[in-house]
Amino acid sequence: MESPSSTSMTFVILVLFQVCLGQLVSAGFPFDRQQRHFVKEVFTCPPKDGFYPIPNVCTGSYYSCVNQVAYEMSCPGDSVFDPAVNVCVPAGQATCQVFQCPAQGGFYHIPGTCGNSYYSCVEGIPYVMNCPGTSIFDPIVGVCVPKEVASCSTTSTTTPSSSDTTTTKYSTIPTGPTPTIAPFTCPDAFGFYPTGIPCDDQFWRCSNTYAYLMTCPPTTIWNQATTVCDYPFAVPGCG
Repeated sequence: MESPSSTSMTFVILVLFQVCLGQLVSAGFPFDRQQRHFVKEVFTCPPKDGFYPIPNVCTGSYYSCVNQVAYEMSCPGDSVFDPAVNVCVPAGQATCQVFQCPAQGGFYHIPGTCGNSYYSCVEGIPYVMNCPGTSIFDPIVGVCVPKEVASCSTTSTTTPSSSDTTTTKYSTIPTGPTPTIAPFTCPDAFGFYPTGIPCDDQFWRCSNTYAYLMTCPPTTIWNQATTVCDYPFAVPGCG
């Protein structure tokens, strides 16, 4: 049985926690009741405290910076965070364009960008995800690839000749293969799977239980361990 002093101390701690929680909520720090903690994201805050948009997206999520620490926040209801005024507004009044998931699930590039971030749609709701390392989300194959071979990038390569040097640039217009529905049974509704051929440059992409045979960009092959198109030397047994 707890002593009166222990009971009083527990009550005091509970009150202090509720006060701190109320201060955080009033400051704009909603408590995640499912994860039971305040969600902290890796984000470089500007010198001034305040609310900031997540780069290159238009959703109901945003960052709250306090003492150079960034916290991911959510707007109430269906409102979105407007990067022009840095406040939550009704979706129809936002200066940015809200991304609409083409399907209930899948991975999609962020329109107008060619970078590390992309959308992951779950039950029709877009979530911002990041590729590992310095890789780029390729809008053609729908996976992360080395930035040098991404179809949307403008990487320059130099080819020496007997007289001069020729510079070739990859096109910024998607020119990759068109996915085709193939006879493959998806283990799950969404995901990426190997073809079964060692060191293959193709892989299966499952979306809404439909299987699509995809081809990695030139000079890369499928790496099932990291679920990205990668250089052969980075895939065990393919170097």
